Amino acid sequence: MIHDFVDSTESHSLSNGDFLKTSNGSEPLEGLYQIKITTMKDIHDSLFVDIQQAPLDLEKAFDFVNHPEAGAVNIFTGTTRNHHDGKRVIELYYDCYREMAIKELREIAEELMSKHQLKRIWIVHRTGLVPIGEASIVLAVSSAHRKDAFAATAEAMNKIKQDVPIWKKETFENETVWKEEKLVE
Repeated sequence: MIHDFVDSTESHSLSNGDFLKTSNGSEPLEGLYQIKITTMKDIHDSLFVDIQQAPLDLEKAFDFVNHPEAGAVNIFTGTTRNHHDGKRVIELYYDCYREMAIKELREIAEELMSKHQLKRIWIVHRTGLVPIGEASIVLAVSSAHRKDAFAATAEAMNKIKQDVPIWKKETFENETVWKEEKLVE
C-alpha cells in the first residue's frame, strides 16, 4: 500500500512493507521509500529470556537466534572458573527473584533489539549449583552486522550484572561468600 506524506501530528496505520512518501521538512520528496514497521509482537517473537536450573544449551540458543537476514551471530557463555582473587573456587550457586529477574531480562532484550537492530536475542541464566566449567549464562544475538552483535552482547552483560536481581554465592576451600556483581570494563 502507498501512503501519502505523513503529518507527524496525525495517527496513521502502517504495516511492514508499506511504502511511504516522505518529506525533507517542507516539501514531499520524490519517489517511494520502503519502511520497516516493527510491532511489539515481532519483538516478542524475536526474543527469548528465561531463568532455569538445568544446564544451559548452546545449540538451542544458536538455533533460536540464527536468522536469514543476519550476517552475524554472537554467543557469549559465562562459565564457572576454578579460581577468583587467588583463591580456589569449589563451586558457584546462583539465586534470584525469578519474576523480577525475567522482567528485567525482557526489558534489556527489548531495549537492545531496537537500539542495535538485532534480528533475535536469547538470554538464559542458570540458578542453583553451577559446577566448575559449566555455563551460568548464555547470551546470543543476531544482527545484520558484527559491530551491532558485539556491541549488544557487551551492553547486555553490563546491564544484566547491574540491573537483574541474581545473586552469586562463591564457595572457596575455606569460606563461602555471597558476591555483589561488579561491572568489568
